[in-house]
Amino acid sequence: MRRVWVFAGIGVLVAAGAWTWSFLTAAGVFVDIPAKSAGACRAISGGGVAGIEDLAIDPETRVAYLSGYDRWAVMRGASARGAIWTYALDDPDAVPVDVTGSALPVGFHPHGISLFRGPDGKKVLFVINHFGGRHTVEIFDVEGAGLAHRMTIEGDDMVSPNDVVGTGPNAFYVTNDHGYPSGFMRTVEDFA
Repeated sequence: MRRVWVFAGIGVLVAAGAWTWSFLTAAGVFVDIPAKSAGACRAISGGGVAGIEDLAIDPETRVAYLSGYDRWAVMRGASARGAIWTYALDDPDAVPVDVTGSALPVGFHPHGISLFRGPDGKKVLFVINHFGGRHTVEIFDVEGAGLAHRMTIEGDDMVSPNDVVGTGPNAFYVTNDHGYPSGFMRTVEDFA
């Protein structure tokens, strides 16, 4: 009887090891990704930029829109207003510029963004906002070098929005990175 338990234990360990190896391989842990950039990287400072989450590039103006906020300050209980910054890609001396304006309150915590350009040339920036348990999409009209907040959209289907893609001046798709807003099942989603 003791041998049966020993063999069963060994079988469980082998199965667990095989599953772990398979999981880590599928997760890309053992993949070597060679560098693909022909350019040089450099740190960008100034403009009060903190916690960049996403970016969208306007190919016409060669301006990058950056979204972010200081998550560490928020985790410590401080209030931190995020922003959308622009950064001129072709200017070697460029500094990020906050173009969000004062239309949104301290609770603006931008996440994924998408720049839509209509057939008429009008540009609209869609921004996911996470604040106080609410998830919204903020819609900004691009006006010259700045943004004008036009509308806030929220709904029950935005459980945990992660990214957005604009498909029209008032239309977009949102991806949820979780199906559960909180609790045990959200934790299961993280690890399963």
